[in-house]
Amino acid sequence: MPSLFRERGNFSMIDLLAEVGGPAAIAGIRVADLAAALRDRPECVRAWVGYSEDNRSSPAWFIQASPNGSKWVVGFYPDGESVQYDTASDACSHYIRHYLDQLCMNIVR
Repeated sequence: MPSLFRERGNFSMIDLLAEVGGPAAIAGIRVADLAAALRDRPECVRAWVGYSEDNRSSPAWFIQASPNGSKWVVGFYPDGESVQYDTASDACSHYIRHYLDQLCMNIVR
């Protein structure tokens, strides 16, 4: 999604989600399935991390490397908890699931 978002320029993430079938289309996507897919696609992890870094909305989910670079952190800005993960693919899979859930909540409203 982040790559398509950048390529198209005039589409929102909500538009992209609607294009694939909306909340119903992603409801069954599990974190474990995302992590398995991301292990083989590091470029997708980089795209999601880049998207998170560029996001300036608040409140919002984020993913980033820990200060010493040994872990990955997923959290909710500005006042939510953050969780550390050992691998980028595990962290990114959790970030994507949280992000998509938040996006779906915005569609329903």
